Order: sequence, then C-alpha cells, then structure tokens
Amino acid sequence: MKKSILISFALIFGYLFYQQSFGINVLLFIPFILLVINKAKVKINLYAICLLITGISVFVNLSISSIVMLFLSLFAFISKSTSSKLSIYLATFAGAITSIIGSANILVNPKTQKESESKVNTKFWFLTSIIILPVLFLFIYLYSNSNPIFNEYIQKIDFSFISIGFIATALAGFVFLLNISSPLLIKEVEEIDEQTPSTLLKPEEKFSKSLLENLKFEHLQASLLIGTLNFLLVLFLITDVLLFNNSEAMQAFKENVHNSVYTLIVSIIFAITIISIYFRGNLNFYHKNQLLKRLANVWVILNTLLVLSTLYKNWYYIDHHGLTFKRIGVIVYLLLTIVGLYYTFRKIQYQKTFWYILKNSTAVGFFLFTVLSLVPYGKLVTYYNLNSEAVIDVGYLLTLPKDNAFILWEHRADLKNKTDEEYYRNIESRLKYYETYLEQRDWQSYTLDNLIYKD
Repeated sequence: MKKSILISFALIFGYLFYQQSFGINVLLFIPFILLVINKAKVKINLYAICLLITGISVFVNLSISSIVMLFLSLFAFISKSTSSKLSIYLATFAGAITSIIGSANILVNPKTQKESESKVNTKFWFLTSIIILPVLFLFIYLYSNSNPIFNEYIQKIDFSFISIGFIATALAGFVFLLNISSPLLIKEVEEIDEQTPSTLLKPEEKFSKSLLENLKFEHLQASLLIGTLNFLLVLFLITDVLLFNNSEAMQAFKENVHNSVYTLIVSIIFAITIISIYFRGNLNFYHKNQLLKRLANVWVILNTLLVLSTLYKNWYYIDHHGLTFKRIGVIVYLLLTIVGLYYTFRKIQYQKTFWYILKNSTAVGFFLFTVLSLVPYGKLVTYYNLNSEAVIDVGYLLTLPKDNAFILWEHRADLKNKTDEEYYRNIESRLKYYETYLEQRDWQSYTLDNLIYKD
C-alpha cells in the first residue's frame, strides 16, 4: 500500500485515539485496518468478522476481556489473511510479532526498481524540506520585523491545533499500520505447523514379532489402567448422585461445587494425557486394540457425565446463592472441557495426534471467547441477582465494574429496605461517579452507555 495512504490513515488514527480511551474509535478504525491488511481490497473472512465482533464488544462492553480479545483477534487476522493454514495459536503469535516489528520485513527484502525509485523520491522530498522550511521561516521572521501589518497577519495564524502529542500518536499509528502491512515469520511459522501434523501415519512395513509382543503388553497395561479408572469414575458418579439426595451434604454445597471443579480439572487433564500417551503411535494400528478403544471411549463418556454433573451442581448453587464471575467462569470452563473431550474422542476413532486436540480446541476456544466478549458480565451478574430469589450480596455487587451503577440505582428502593444506610450511600456515590465518568468522555471514546444514559 502507498505510504501516502498509510499517512492519511495514521492522521485518522491520531484524531481518533489522541488523548482518548477505547470506545467507538476502535470500531471506526477497524475498516482501515482491514484495508491495510487486505491491500486496499475489501475481503471479509471469518477472522475479519471476529475482529469486527471484538470491536463491537469494546463499544458495547468496555472491559479487560473485550480489549484482550480485540488484540488477539487482530493478531490472528494479520496472520490468517496471509496464510489460512496456520493454527490459531501460532497465527496469534506471528501476528503479535508482526504488529510490533513487521516493517523490518521491508528492510530485509530486496527492493524492486519501482520501490527504489520511490525511495529516491522520498529522499528528495525529505532533503528538500530540510532546506526549504528553515529558509522559509527565516524570511517570515525578517519580513515580520520589517512590516507591522505583515507581522499582524502572521500573529493571527493559529497553530495550536498541532501538538507534539497528536504528532506522536499519529506517528505511532503510522508505524503500526506499516508493521501490519508487512507480515513477518509466516513461512517460518508454517514450517513449524507442518512439523505438528494432525493425523498419525500408518507404518508402511508390517510389525515385527518383537514389536507385536511389546504392543500386546502395552495394550494389556493400558486396558487394565483405563478399565480401573472407569470403575473408580463410575463409583464417583454414583456418590455424586447420592449427594443430591443428602440434605446435610447439600448444606455444605459451596465446598462440594468447588471440589468438583478441581476434581474435574485434574481428571480431564489426566484423561487427555493418558489417552494421548497410549494412542501416540503404533498402538493405534495394533489389530487387537478394540478393547482399549472401547474402554477409552467409555472413559471419555464418563468424564462427560462428570462435566454434566458439575454443571448441574454449579447451576443449582447459582439458583440458590446468586451469580458471580467465578460461577460464570466454571460454566465457560465446562463448555471448553466438553470441546476437549469431543476432540479426544475423535483422536481415538480416527488416529489423530495430540496436536489435533490442541489445534482444534484452541480454535473453538478462540471463537467462543470472541462471542463471549460481547457479554457485559458486571451488568449481567447485577441484573440476575437483583431479579432472582437468591440472597442479594450488595457488598459483592459494589465490587463489580462501575457500569452496573444505573442498575443498582433502579433497584434502590428494594435495596434500601434490605441493606444498611452505608450501602445505600455507596450506591448513590457510585452512580454520581459513573455519570461524571461518562460526561467527561469525548465522542471518540463513547461506549454504548453514553448513548443509553445520555440524559
């Protein structure tokens, strides 16, 4: 892309972001990023859509999670626009490097004749400006001293709109745009990706007798281990069902929920690790491995039941004690766990590698978190707790992001009857703080709250 276009985009960047926080300016600048990366051609792919979604999420729900997903989607889009074959985690890494030092690619690549001529023209105008500008200012100074009317007109010229900060912001924007227009490390990262194939290769030669004997014992060992673990997990799930019918145990439900989550984490990690170890190579193609495959599939199914059991307990606790960030995190983790188990099942069935699980699970996780970045969690938790039959913990609601101030204020009458005067005053001061915060924003930093609560 021509540098003149990049300069104009950089000036727009400076106008949108100089002395501004993130808001609608992010969403407005994303089309310019798409044009730079796509070489001034309008191309919309899945990762461009993800970038647009995260831009919307910053406008709708300005939070750390939305900003993090904005940058991750940007990094992924930079690399995926050049090579769609890259795994999401490698694409994100390469995109991050590109956004920082991508312009180095211009320096190391050989220049064409057209680029060389452009360099000569740039050098000419640079040297010319160094000579002309000082001479111009010198004569302006001389003429101003010799003619008061001329001096009066010169004094009326206002250069206050030009500031060092704005120039620095525009310059940073130019460097950033120049970087992302020249992706780095794509070939190198593609080579790394090719070294981690998703499908195991079947040996061309028949197994020797000694190898078959080793596979026989390995199959027996794996079957005994996974079979025993299946038995233990069945017992655990039975006791989990008994827990639901035990009123005394339900009194200590909070501890049981957390312990179940921790058990689930360890169980799933071990399940995927053990399956990946035993199904890493020749055992996948052992002609008598049907028993092991069945046991492994049963283990995956039992772990899925463990996920559903934990999901039920977590939802039960939310229903009785309210919604919190941690309980939302448990739900998200359980969704990702189901994804991991699904790809583990496919690994067993179709002779896939561990990298297959990693690549696909991270891709699904990326898209899931992209969509979830649209959710205003503080408002969601506040609204749910104030409209549910659960016990309201106002102290917890006051620790959430301050964008829940208007929701708390709308329910002030009910809260005043249920809380002491100090909490009520905190709600009032929280509202005044957030209203002032919104009023102090320039239009470039507007979020959805500025439009909803403008009056």
